[in-house]
Amino acid sequence: MAEKIISYLSNIISSKELIVFIVSMLPVVELRGAIPLAVFQYQFPLYKAFALSAIGNIVITVPLVFLIDFAEKHFRRFAFLSRLLDKVLARAKKHKGYVEKYEFLGLFIFVAIPLPGTGAWTGALIAYLLSMNKWLAFLSISLGVLMAGALVSFFTSLGFVKGLLLAIVTLLVVDRVVSYFLDKFYKKA
Repeated sequence: MAEKIISYLSNIISSKELIVFIVSMLPVVELRGAIPLAVFQYQFPLYKAFALSAIGNIVITVPLVFLIDFAEKHFRRFAFLSRLLDKVLARAKKHKGYVEKYEFLGLFIFVAIPLPGTGAWTGALIAYLLSMNKWLAFLSISLGVLMAGALVSFFTSLGFVKGLLLAIVTLLVVDRVVSYFLDKFYKKA
């Protein structure tokens, strides 16, 4: 599906920079897909890919965090949108454990570890479900986006196959290690 969206954008937009910026705003894809797209398909330097993708992913966070309650109120008026919103919120609820337990830090880590199902979109939905302070949620998500962008940039710099394999192994290990230390730290506090 992401390929179809990118193909469609390529047909209507001539600026590769704008395409990368828009792709970084898309749910599921976000900067995890925009950085490799910029580097491997458009041959952008890594710093340019990171900057465009991180800015686009943070820009979309603003309406997600600050307008989601307004959107939900208006989506509920239409059966189709209400059902869609229920599905999206149900998925977000599955991921809210760490964020609920560790709040700001949990939201940051959730967004920062670039695994499928994490990112600014899901982070914003979780913050909404937990009624987190919107400014703190925005800051946490933005910092998480920057960290995820740094990680994706690092793995991208290694090349497609080697970077992908190292990313999968590293992120799975990091997820377990972070979980272990967070549980230890917060049990003592």
